[in-house]
Amino acid sequence: TAAEAAPGARSARAPALSLGLGLGLEKRSISLEGPGAPNLPSYDSAFYSTLGFAAQAFPMELLGSSRAWARAIGLGLSYERAIGISSKVRDTGAKVDTSASRFEAALGYRLRLGSEDRLILQPGTKIGSRSFDLGTGSPLPSTSYAFWGLGAEGDVRVWRTLSAYAGLWLDLGFGAGDLKALARDSSAFGLELDLGARVRLPWRMYAQAGLRYERFALGFEGAAADGRTASGGSDGYLQLALGAGTAF
Repeated sequence: TAAEAAPGARSARAPALSLGLGLGLEKRSISLEGPGAPNLPSYDSAFYSTLGFAAQAFPMELLGSSRAWARAIGLGLSYERAIGISSKVRDTGAKVDTSASRFEAALGYRLRLGSEDRLILQPGTKIGSRSFDLGTGSPLPSTSYAFWGLGAEGDVRVWRTLSAYAGLWLDLGFGAGDLKALARDSSAFGLELDLGARVRLPWRMYAQAGLRYERFALGFEGAAADGRTASGGSDGYLQLALGAGTAF
């Protein structure tokens, strides 16, 4: 059963506020299919660097509420941006200005289970966006997914201050940005999987290493004006990241 901490009690395993920075290596691969093949564009990047910020707060925990259910409600915010990324047209070798970013805002409910909060589960919902902008001269249109997701995250203590974490999210996308140029209408459905390890350090610090895999299944309806009509496809992102921050 979920642990009922005493009013105002804090746990090192379940902080009221955490702030962190992260550095990552990410790669992207998108493929399209449909009646417009083989004229449909594709994209397969090498790993590029990302810089990110994340924060999570449990407002009623910070305020010392006596209601356990209120202390369990948390808010999360994260933002990432690619650093020094560039693209090149495969056929001509021409360079294309490129930028990429990712944003999320989440609402969750934290369940503290077992002795000394050995297992922490946090189901929740989120809204977010992921954009990958390609400048003039790119045969592949820019993408921009706005999405709403449902999922859960879990953290289990493995040994002393070391824990393993995992998360699974299903995201409903609202359009796919300029990819709609390949059809009359477009849609996206995403799956996100997170895996990693985290260690608590002295002075209320922590460090972590993780992997994130995110994939959008793309759907298209109608014919494109230029004949490059797509009927479906997939857009995948793989990230390896290191992070550090403070939690109290």
